[in-house]
Amino acid sequence: DHEYLFDPKCVLYCDIRKRLSDEELKELLQQKNKKMPAGPKDLNVVESAFKNRILKLKAVSENEAMEARFVAKMEEVQVSELKKAVFAPNLTSMVLSAMFEIQREFPVSLEVDNEDEDMADDEEDDDDDVPLAALGKRKPTESKEESAMKLQKITRHKEPKINMRYLIRMLEYISKTWGHCYREPTREEYAWRWEVFHGSFSSDGQWEAQSTSPRVPNSLPFENIQFGITSSIQSFKKVASLPELIQHFEDSVLSNSQQISGPAATLGDSNGNIDCKEQKDVAETETSAQLPISSPIGSALASLDLPNESLDQFCLAVYLLSPEGSGIYDELLALLKMEVVDVRSGIPILTPDWFSKVDIIVLDDMDSAWSSDADPDGKYCINEELRDTLEEQWIKHDYGWALADDPKELIFDFAILDEWRETFEGRLEEKANFQEGIGRFGL
Repeated sequence: DHEYLFDPKCVLYCDIRKRLSDEELKELLQQKNKKMPAGPKDLNVVESAFKNRILKLKAVSENEAMEARFVAKMEEVQVSELKKAVFAPNLTSMVLSAMFEIQREFPVSLEVDNEDEDMADDEEDDDDDVPLAALGKRKPTESKEESAMKLQKITRHKEPKINMRYLIRMLEYISKTWGHCYREPTREEYAWRWEVFHGSFSSDGQWEAQSTSPRVPNSLPFENIQFGITSSIQSFKKVASLPELIQHFEDSVLSNSQQISGPAATLGDSNGNIDCKEQKDVAETETSAQLPISSPIGSALASLDLPNESLDQFCLAVYLLSPEGSGIYDELLALLKMEVVDVRSGIPILTPDWFSKVDIIVLDDMDSAWSSDADPDGKYCINEELRDTLEEQWIKHDYGWALADDPKELIFDFAILDEWRETFEGRLEEKANFQEGIGRFGL
C-alpha cells in the first residue's frame, strides 16, 4: 500500500524514524527541485500526454532523490545511535570485531595466568621425578575404570575452556549488531573458508574440500538470538556459572566412582552383563528422591541447584554456539589454532602479534567491504582498532599481500591463491558430477 520507504506506512525504519523530530523529518522530506513553470493550456492530445509523462518522470525522480536522502539519514542514525550495522562482514571478521568491543567487560589478570603456568611447570617437574621403572605402569590398586576416568579428566582439563558468560555476551553482541543483515554463505564459500584454514594451519595432510555447512545457506542464524537469551543479570550469571557447576558435579562423580560402581558391579551374570530389569532398578535407585543427600551422588546433585529456566537458557546457549546454531565456537577454535587468539582465565584475548596471523579470508573481506576506503561511513560497524591495525600492518600489492615490516616478502601470493582456488573448485565440480551425474545416472 506504499511505494517509497519514506512513506509513514513503511515499517522498515519505523523505530529509527521516531528518533527524529518533526522539523527534521519535514526538512528531510522537503522537495528540493523547483516547480516547472506553467505552460500553455490549449494543448492537443499528443502534447498533453507528452507533458503528463514529463511531469510523472519528474515526480518519480524527486521521490527517488527524497528516498535516497531519507535512507542515508536512517542508516546514519542506525549506525551512530543504535550501533546496528547496515551490512555484515564474514563470520571471522564479526568474531574479531566483537572481541575488541567486549574485551573491556572481561578484564584478564595476567598474574593468575603466571601462577597457573608455574603450577603446570611444577607438575611437569614432579613427573620428571618419577623413577623410569615406574613410568607406564599402573599401580596395583588402580583399576582400569579408574585409569580411564582419570585419563578422561586429564584430557578434559587440557582442552581450552572459554568462559560461558563471555560466549553468551558475544552471541548477544553479534546478534544485535549484525543479526538482521548477516546471511550464511553459500556451500562453496563455506567450504573454501575451511579449505584455506585446513590447508594453512591443520596438520592433517589428507584434507580435502568436502566441508559442508551444517547451517542453511542464505539464512539469518543470528537474527533472533538477542530475543531468546535472557536479559536479566541474575539469570545471566546463573546460566554462565552452569559449566562450573556441571564440572564440579562430574568431578564429584569421578572422585567417588568406586563407591558408586561397587554395588552395580555385583549385578548381572559373571560376564558383567545386566538385563533390562536390573538396569531399570539401578536407574531408579540412583535418581530417586530417597537418595540421601550425604551420599556422593546426592551431595553432587544438591550442589548443582539448577532452576529449570536457567537450565533451558544454558541448553539454548549451547545449541546456538554449536556448528548447527551459529558456528561461533568453531571460529574461536580456528582462531586459537591460528594463534590469533589465546585463552587466559577462560577469556579469549588477542595475541601480541595477532595481526600477522590472520588469513587471506579476513584480509580480502577487509579490502572489499569494511576498509577505510571501501566503508568510509562505517556501515559495517567494524571496530576501528581492528580496522586501523590491519590497514597499518598489511600492504596490498598488485600481486599479493605483505606485512608492512617487510613489504617485499609476500605472505599471500595472488597467483598461488588463484591456482589453489581453481584446483579447489575443480574438486568441488568433480564431486558434484560424481554425485549428480555419474553417481546417479551411471554416465
